[in-house]
Amino acid sequence: MRSLLENNPIFDPIFEKGFRFRSADIVPADNYVLTANHPPLLFLTPAGAIDILMPTSSAAIKGLFFIMNNISASTITLKTDGDAAFTTAIVIATTETGVVFCTGSTTQALGWRAFTGVI
Repeated sequence: MRSLLENNPIFDPIFEKGFRFRSADIVPADNYVLTANHPPLLFLTPAGAIDILMPTSSAAIKGLFFIMNNISASTITLKTDGDAAFTTAIVIATTETGVVFCTGSTTQALGWRAFTGVI
C-alpha cells in the first residue's frame, strides 16, 4: 500500500479481514439536512414519508457518496439543498437501499445521482 501526505490518497489497499464504513442511525424529520460531514453509511428510520436535502453539489465534493438504508415503512425522497427535485428523481422506497453520489455539477438538479432498489 502507498500513501501520499497531501489529502492522503491510498493506492492498492489490501484488506485481509473485513472493512467497515463509519455509520449513523438517524430518525430524520421532513427536510432533514444532510451534510458532507455525515458518515457514508446511513440507517434511516423516518416516522413518515419525508424529504432529505442533500449537500450542495460542487467540484469540491465530486465523488462523495452515501449508502442509505431505509429501514422504515415510509418513502424517502432526496432533494437539492434548495428543496427542489432532481432532474432524475431519487426515491428510496420502503426497506430499500440507495447508493447516492455527487456528480460535482453546479446545476443542482443534476448534482446527485443514485442506484436504488433492493441492493
